[in-house]
Amino acid sequence: MQYITVRKILEFVDDRVESGQRTDIDSITAYSGYSRRHIQRLFCNVTGMNLGDYIRRRRLTRAALLLRLTRRTLTDIALSLGFDSQQSFCREFRKATGYSPLQYRLSPFWPLSVLMGRVVYRVEALSEPSVVQMSGGGISGPEVISRGCIPYSPDSGTVESFVDSIFSRVAADTRPLWVVTETEPDDTGEGDYQVRGGMGYAGESGDTRYTWREGLYFRVTFITSRERHMESTHHIYLNVLPEYGLNRAPGPDIMTFCRDGEKIMCTLFIPVTEDKPPENSDLIKRKK
Repeated sequence: MQYITVRKILEFVDDRVESGQRTDIDSITAYSGYSRRHIQRLFCNVTGMNLGDYIRRRRLTRAALLLRLTRRTLTDIALSLGFDSQQSFCREFRKATGYSPLQYRLSPFWPLSVLMGRVVYRVEALSEPSVVQMSGGGISGPEVISRGCIPYSPDSGTVESFVDSIFSRVAADTRPLWVVTETEPDDTGEGDYQVRGGMGYAGESGDTRYTWREGLYFRVTFITSRERHMESTHHIYLNVLPEYGLNRAPGPDIMTFCRDGEKIMCTLFIPVTEDKPPENSDLIKRKK
């Protein structure tokens, strides 16, 4: 019963963040019918977090994604998240991260410590993550371009068709499938962001080659499926990777897919570098 109540609160918070409505303890109390004290205790018992901190982190996460993955203006982002002005948004974002929104958007590396996804989602059979040194490499295969929107929805772009093509190939061939993708803001107006890359098999040759650089990569393996893949990768990016004090470095993500009996295993490699948030950020203060 506690889990169900907290899950509904999480959905309420996320829906309000996505619709640009201000969310606080009073609005959650009115929605749930429980007292402020009971809601706070219940939320902490299930998630281990303070409810006010969760609301703040989720709003900052949405801001960070919009800054890095879209061309939206700072004013548009501020108003879409319920801030009364661009100035108030900039003050809160800098206080929390140590970066101004513009600095965060233009940074060559993506600071991830601010990110937080939904706290009750679990990735199936998630391996112990590790940071590995990879040699540069590449695959040859057909190019795939897809577009998506923030907030993510299966109906708000063409990412799902990309996922469908991956799992169709995994079902048709026993060889490990390699997928190399880069995500960047979309300039066509058809979505917020664009995913561009290719897929293929080791040792195959072709006209188009998709490469990755030598360097450090965050590696994790998990059971995946057509239905859960996007949610699982979002959870890894927003909840797992930030815990390791890493920045996302420039370069493509690499995924390998292979069948293990009835299961499909995915190994995800994300280019990373050490995360060093500015000393004046709330992120540093929380870790001390």
